[in-house]
Amino acid sequence: MEIVKLSPHFTLAEALFSASAQKFKIDNTPGQADLANIAYTALQMEKVRKVLESKDILVSSWYRSNALNRVVGGAQTSQHSRGQAVDFRCPGYGTIQRVVQAIMLNKDMINYDQLILEPTWVHISFISEGTPRRQELTYVGPKTYASGIKVE
Repeated sequence: MEIVKLSPHFTLAEALFSASAQKFKIDNTPGQADLANIAYTALQMEKVRKVLESKDILVSSWYRSNALNRVVGGAQTSQHSRGQAVDFRCPGYGTIQRVVQAIMLNKDMINYDQLILEPTWVHISFISEGTPRRQELTYVGPKTYASGIKVE
């Protein structure tokens, strides 16, 4: 099978992979608009990777079809359903707190729409049109987030 690269370090297979989609036999095929968003997000993730000293980024969730998003309990307005959001870790760089801090220090270069410090991963999203919100949130409980991110 041919590997389709979205950018130097991210593949289409990586963006579409979902253990939940496999488990529940859910089609996770994106439409054309979603594919364009996925490609744009991959280019933005290259900037994140650069800030993280080119360490490997481990993606846990990227694109989710609407059906998959419902099954995993994602928000109805989730940017994952448009290919604009990525949940990831970067153990080679450090803790998720350290990763978030590096991203925040480079927000002008990365230009994210949303950055969330989750318990065991980082959520980041991008938009290709309009002005990014630069929203920063911290998980505080099930479906509950506090405004801002405090890192030590």
